[in-house]
Amino acid sequence: MMMDGDVEQASPMSYTDRPRTFPDMRSKTYSPLIIQILRNLNVRALSVLLLLIFGGIFYMGARTSPIILFVFVVCIISFMLSVYLTKWVLAKDEGPPEMVQISDAVRDGAEGFFRTQYGTISKMAFLLAFVILCIYLFRNLTPQQEASGLGRTMSECGYQFVLMCGSPVLLDDPQGKHCR
Repeated sequence: MMMDGDVEQASPMSYTDRPRTFPDMRSKTYSPLIIQILRNLNVRALSVLLLLIFGGIFYMGARTSPIILFVFVVCIISFMLSVYLTKWVLAKDEGPPEMVQISDAVRDGAEGFFRTQYGTISKMAFLLAFVILCIYLFRNLTPQQEASGLGRTMSECGYQFVLMCGSPVLLDDPQGKHCR
């Protein structure tokens, strides 16, 4: 029995005879717990809180080392550039419906890949964070830290702040099981 358009039987058939369709495998949009909490906060209160936090970090960095101050400024500029580029890319037209259909299939594959990657990275990050915590808790203070008043307590506060920023994303759903 010969199938219509069977490649192995060398039957002539144009690929333009049938439109290509892809199943709609789009999963619901996943937003981490920290993002859901931040959406419910007052924007002005959040802005003031962020300014106070970054101002404190900026002040401590300036007292400790000018290199920390430089790195902090570069991080802020990089973040602002990434926000600008994200808005610029998302403002572009997605193209004709056929292209949107293909890009949705590619996006679904990429989201699955990132869910797997973030699951692996989160396990390694928690192990490495614990190792770094142990190293910082048992090391000697530098003369600059002693002079500026930064001790183990401030190192621990910084560690906890970084963990607080990253862990809601990783702890909420590292495998992406609730996204399917």
